[in-house]
Amino acid sequence: MSLRKAEADFTIKPDARLNVEAIRQAIRSYGFTPTWLELTVKAELTSYQRRPALRTVETGQFIELKENPQLDALRKALTGKIAIAVITAVIPEGKGEVATIKSFSLTDM
Repeated sequence: MSLRKAEADFTIKPDARLNVEAIRQAIRSYGFTPTWLELTVKAELTSYQRRPALRTVETGQFIELKENPQLDALRKALTGKIAIAVITAVIPEGKGEVATIKSFSLTDM
């Protein structure tokens, strides 16, 4: 936790599912207002309920994605490949659990 930078880093336990609202509630319980969450996960690009999504490698959890240029770049990088990517995404406050890809790198399983 850094009050100077107004940010907190945390790690989710192995095999635990990401619960965005629980994280936001925890931050609020300490008197802070979360404006966005940034997460880095090992995941595959897929679709969920006909929308673009990430499926996390460890838990199989789906995280819905918003269209943006980085999502297009990831699609192009994965064309013709079956690959996992380490993806950093941002979930703004008030957007439920819809994430926007910030960056990615392809990796082996």
